[in-house]
Amino acid sequence: MKLLDILIDDLNLADERFRFSYHFDLKKLLISIKKIGLTSPVLVVKRKGLPYVVLSGWKRIFACLELSQVSISAFLIEEEDDSRAFFLSLYENWASRDFNILEKAEILLKLNGLMKDERKIVREFFPLLDIPANLSYFDIFLKIAHLDPSWKKVIFQKKMPLHLAQFLTEFNRDDRERLLPLILPLNMNKLKQFIEDLHELSKKTGESLKAILSTPEILSVSRSDNLSSLQKSEKIRSLVRTKRYPTLSSWKKSFETSIKKAQLSKEVDFDSPSFYEDGQFSVTFSLHDKEAFQKRIVKLEELGADESLFSLFEGFVDE
Repeated sequence: MKLLDILIDDLNLADERFRFSYHFDLKKLLISIKKIGLTSPVLVVKRKGLPYVVLSGWKRIFACLELSQVSISAFLIEEEDDSRAFFLSLYENWASRDFNILEKAEILLKLNGLMKDERKIVREFFPLLDIPANLSYFDIFLKIAHLDPSWKKVIFQKKMPLHLAQFLTEFNRDDRERLLPLILPLNMNKLKQFIEDLHELSKKTGESLKAILSTPEILSVSRSDNLSSLQKSEKIRSLVRTKRYPTLSSWKKSFETSIKKAQLSKEVDFDSPSFYEDGQFSVTFSLHDKEAFQKRIVKLEELGADESLFSLFEGFVDE
């Protein structure tokens, strides 16, 4: 292994045979290189074409390019066998950091091409990647590796958990294209709920995502010129949840109507069960003196005598 100072132009960046990281944030690395320089050389090997093929260190290379550096420190690895070279890259990264879902998927895709022995990969590399040693996970990660770049970017940016990424692979490509603009404005919690609702609704009804998102009510929202992207996503998410939980959605409307009729003061909040999925109601009120406290108690007694409100407790069901 030789330490060299290599011109970045002499790196064959088009040859990605050993690459498994495609999405990363350079902010911290850029600051580090500006302050103290590059302290960890990249790894390269010689192959046909340009003199050097990157074995490990893509993030460092792109950071140096962004800083307009023309050269970079590199260890030249004398290894002609691609399989052994890839293992060097894998273990060099494994020793210094954790792999995200997308990196694990790319690693397994590369290993599958190099070894062509799924059971051996499961046995030897799944423990290394913190993946349960079950062959079914191989198929899941390979499908994630074949997702479109736009979806991989979303998975990375939203830090999407494995089960959501798996749900995405179960939708066809056209359906994923329809879904993408709807989930982009949502935060992670709402995105998670939306995808789970769509997945379960599709399983429950046997409808494709296209059919679910093509109802007149949803199309009306999608085509509206008066709503922002976020407003459209929120409304469609709500409509899908209503379709998944029709009884609970009806109960929710009844609850909100009853609370409105009760004419509660601003100092009293009567909250339904979280997400309408458990049986815990809560009542909170604020006060500033004894007289206000007594008024709240009277109001609560009035609520307890309201049969229309009380019926909501009896009508609460879990779908």
